[in-house]
Formats: sequence, C-alpha cells, structure tokens
Amino acid sequence: MSALIRLDPEAKKGQKYSGLLNTAWTRVEIRVREGHNGPVDPSNPPPLEVKMTHFNHKEHLDTLKDFPHTHVEVDGARAEAKAFFGGETTVQA
Repeated sequence: MSALIRLDPEAKKGQKYSGLLNTAWTRVEIRVREGHNGPVDPSNPPPLEVKMTHFNHKEHLDTLKDFPHTHVEVDGARAEAKAFFGGETTVQA
C-alpha cells in the first residue's frame, strides 16, 4: 500500500500500512490527476491520484465457524508445506 500511495504526489506520505490480514481485501482507486491530456508516456508518467477506499476488510469471515484442529500425519513435501504455511516445524527422522 505504501508503494501505491507514493505514486500520488499529493498524498500523505507518513501513513504506514502493515501487511494485509490473511484473506482480507483492500480496494484502491488510481487515476491520472486532472489536467493531463493525451496519451500516457511510460518513461514520463503523469501524476496519479491514489485513493484507498477500503483496507484490511475481513467481515466476509465473520459468519465462519471455528473448527477444532485435528492432527493428521503427513510426510515429505506435504509436511514441509504444512510447516511453511502453518508456522510449524518439521522433524527430520
């Protein structure tokens, strides 16, 4: 988000954004600032207006029920993937 906001020369630069929450969504509107006419030159882009309308929305998860975690034995690549995405550690035999 910070990188997008920096594209707007008139935006507040001091705002900090932490990472998105898991499965949360953010909506940003980006447009060429008023006063620019003609085609856009990629080597000299016009000033942009960047407006964040929503940040870290996760209300779509509110109706989900928690399910108890069950332990399933996995090995090899599946164990590594589970450890990577779940924050667990794998034990090498």
